[in-house]
Amino acid sequence: MAKGFDFGTMFLVSARKDKDGKTVINAERNCFLGVNTEFEDMLGSSEFSYIKDVEDGEEKFFVCGTDSLRLANLLQTNDSHGERKSPLRRPMANMVINSRTDKRAVKMLKYLAQAVIGPPKEKNEIAVVSIPANPLSGEFDNVFHSNMCKSFIEELGYEVHTINEARAVCYSSNPTTKDENGVVLNMTGIGISFGSGGANSCLVFKSSETSSFSIDKCGDWIDKHVASVCNKTTSEVTVYKEKVSKEGKLDLSVPFCDDDVINALCIYYKNMIDMVVRSFKDEFIKNGTQFSYPLEVIISGGSSKPKGFDIMVEKAIKEAHWPFEIKGVRRASDPLSATAVGCLTAAISREKKLKKTEEKPEENENNEE
Repeated sequence: MAKGFDFGTMFLVSARKDKDGKTVINAERNCFLGVNTEFEDMLGSSEFSYIKDVEDGEEKFFVCGTDSLRLANLLQTNDSHGERKSPLRRPMANMVINSRTDKRAVKMLKYLAQAVIGPPKEKNEIAVVSIPANPLSGEFDNVFHSNMCKSFIEELGYEVHTINEARAVCYSSNPTTKDENGVVLNMTGIGISFGSGGANSCLVFKSSETSSFSIDKCGDWIDKHVASVCNKTTSEVTVYKEKVSKEGKLDLSVPFCDDDVINALCIYYKNMIDMVVRSFKDEFIKNGTQFSYPLEVIISGGSSKPKGFDIMVEKAIKEAHWPFEIKGVRRASDPLSATAVGCLTAAISREKKLKKTEEKPEENENNEE
C-alpha cells in the first residue's frame, strides 16, 4: 500500500488509496505552541492535540497542528510598542526545517509528520515524499532538510524516496502538449507549487525532470508584510486570508475594496507573483532553456487558492515574456493536496515496477520447467 507525503511549510499532507481505489487525504497544520503545565486541565477537557516534554529545564505542553493556531490567536498580545506578538511556532520556514532559529523544530516536525502519515500497512511499504528545489537566492540548500525528512518516515518502517514537489504537481495534474506531428505528449509542461515557505518550479518532459528551482518567498512572505502594514500578527493574517479566500471575498482581479487587509493582501499577492515569474524567467534564460511546443503551466499550493490567482499568474507570464510559448495556466483541482497526490502516483509507479521485477525470476523458473 504505497503512500505519498508532502512536507509543506504550512501543511503536512499524506495521500493513499483505500481498498476501493479512492484517494484518501490526511492533512495537518505544520505548527505548534508551548504552554505551561497550568493549561493541563484545559487541554485535556477540550481534547487538544498535544504532547508533554521538557524545554529549557521546564516541563511544558506542546499543542500541535490546527489546535495550536487557534490557541495562539487567543494568547497573542501587544508589546510595549503596541505591535502584535504571537506565540505560534513553526517547524519549517522558507520550505526547510527551521532548526537555525528553533531548537525544537526537528523534534516537532518528526512528531507531526509521523502522526499524519501513520505506520506502514506492510513491511518496506513505499513512500515518496516531497522535497523543495534549492532556492535561487543560494542562502541555503535542501541537503539537511531532505535527509532529515527522509529519516523521519524511514523510522516508521517505510522504504522512502524523494521527489521535487513541483514535479509531483505535474504527476498529479498531467500537463500535456503536442509535437509537430500532433502526437500528444503526456506529463510535459511546467509545475509551480506556490506554498507558504516558497514557490517551486519544475519543467518536465514526458515525466522526466529537465530543470527545477525555487524562490524562498511566497505565502508567509505575503502574511508577514500584510501583518506589518495592518498591525496584526502573521497568524492573524493567515487565518483571515484563508477565511476570505474560502468565502470568495479575496478576489485578486478586484482592484480595491473597503477592507484594508484584503487590499494589502491583493497588493502583496501581485508583488509576489511578479517576483516569482520574473525570477523563473531569468533562470530559464540563464540556463538557455528552450522548448519547441507550447507548454501548459500547472499551479498548486495553498497560496494559489484565492480567486483570480491563475489569471494573475498567466498575465504575469505574458508580460514577462518567457523564452518559450505558454498555452495556458491551469490550477490543480485540489491545490492543497496536489503535491501529496503526485507523490502517491510516483510511489504506486515504483511499487508496480518492483512487483514486475520480483515476478520475472518466477516466470523464468516456470519456463525452464
